[in-house]
Amino acid sequence: MLTAYIKAAMKRAKYEWIEEDDLFYHYAEILELPGTYGCASKRAKCEDDLRAAIIDRIAISLEEGIAIPEIDGQLIEASSNEVDRFLREHVYVHSMMTRKDRIIQLPNLEEIPGALVERIVKAAGITEEKWESVK
Repeated sequence: MLTAYIKAAMKRAKYEWIEEDDLFYHYAEILELPGTYGCASKRAKCEDDLRAAIIDRIAISLEEGIAIPEIDGQLIEASSNEVDRFLREHVYVHSMMTRKDRIIQLPNLEEIPGALVERIVKAAGITEEKWESVK
């Protein structure tokens, strides 16, 4: 169930090539999972980062009781033995923040371009003033 969901989500990834300060980045996001993204200088690393972000999002959604959207017919049943085992064994790769039913993957400011941080923060509904006050 988890593997099928992750594969379905990865197939929905939208990729961009971003340049900032003469550096180039691959960026990928899944529109059905707002605030979940991958970013790296190499596409394979970007895909790995996105996959880890999806897994982190699933874990925090299950822990916090936040609904996980269906993707291409794939659902995650919170009461399955597979999910229980997954939560016991999961170690977060990304920092995640929740507020009510919203989740945002916190950007690592040393690894992604500034313009991308602005986009991520805006997509999460966080004002520039609020972001600056917690940075």
